[in-house]
Amino acid sequence: MVLKKFKDDYQEFHPDFAFLFNSYYQSVGDRTLRSDRGSITRPGVQEVYAYRKHVDQHMETLLEAETSHELDQLVTLGLNHEEQHQELLITD
Repeated sequence: MVLKKFKDDYQEFHPDFAFLFNSYYQSVGDRTLRSDRGSITRPGVQEVYAYRKHVDQHMETLLEAETSHELDQLVTLGLNHEEQHQELLITD
């Protein structure tokens, strides 16, 4: 969501990952129905680590440059959202 919007030369890691990892946001494209989440095949751990490395490197480059208020707010919102996932892992 951030890289596509703010980094003109950003190339997705894998064309199917936007669909695969989108379970909530209709505004960013098609998503897996909640009832079907358990029936899809997900990438292995090594591929997910490679994906995270790809995204992290591009985010680092983006954030090292001068940022805008809009970008700052979106990154903060994203970090808060991810923090909620971590909290659910601990409390559930």
